Amino acid sequence: KFLTRWTVKRMSGALNPKTLVYQSQKLKVRAVRILEAVEHLIGASPGQKLVVNFRANSLEDIVRHTGRRLALGLTAAASVLASGLTVMATAVAEWVPITFGVVAGLLTVGLVIDLLRGR
Repeated sequence: KFLTRWTVKRMSGALNPKTLVYQSQKLKVRAVRILEAVEHLIGASPGQKLVVNFRANSLEDIVRHTGRRLALGLTAAASVLASGLTVMATAVAEWVPITFGVVAGLLTVGLVIDLLRGR
């Protein structure tokens, strides 16, 4: 019963004349815009020619800096975690957690320097 009622309600909503007119007008506007864009691309219509400006250099720099900072931060966090886990372990030599701690400190300092240098 529920499924039948739900299906009938959806069908009546889809067959509503107002909805059909609105959807057809929306489709017409989109089709006209696509045709105008194609005309501009091939130069068939008057108006400003297609100009493409890529600002990829600045975007590439941002991605590169962000990637480096993420790598430094995640590696430093993993080193801090490894240092904490190896301190609690009983079968690990004493120098292992110290080494992880020093590496974490160096990576954190590198991240801070990178952040300050980027400004």
